Amino acid sequence: MKFNPTVTKSRKKNRKRYFLSSAQEKRKNMLSPLSKELKLKYFVKSIPIRKEDEVLVVRGSHKGEIGKVVQCQRKIFKILIDQVNRMKSNKTNVFIPISPGNVVITKLILNSERKNFFEKKNKIKKKKKKRR
Repeated sequence: MKFNPTVTKSRKKNRKRYFLSSAQEKRKNMLSPLSKELKLKYFVKSIPIRKEDEVLVVRGSHKGEIGKVVQCQRKIFKILIDQVNRMKSNKTNVFIPISPGNVVITKLILNSERKNFFEKKNKIKKKKKKRR
């Protein structure tokens, strides 16, 4: 049962909204889970993936491969990893696009934006604990 009359259930309209979303919304949709060590360190389950992050492929035919993110293609919601590639018939290597949900981030590149993100998350969690 649909409770909110302003939100549609239509597959066609939801797909349109997903693919025509702004760059900021696409970035939020391209989340990747963190490794167990990083989850314990930062108290966050997932974070938007970024170029130069080190990732481990956990699903698909390239399972177990580790590499750095070369490019985030927001238009098709895929990432390119330097170790995941194949050779074309003319002997050139091309990267294989992988969904960000199929990888786990093992090493983060911290910048001021990400540090602020972690600080905000920790403040919110502390406030929720105080309310209980």
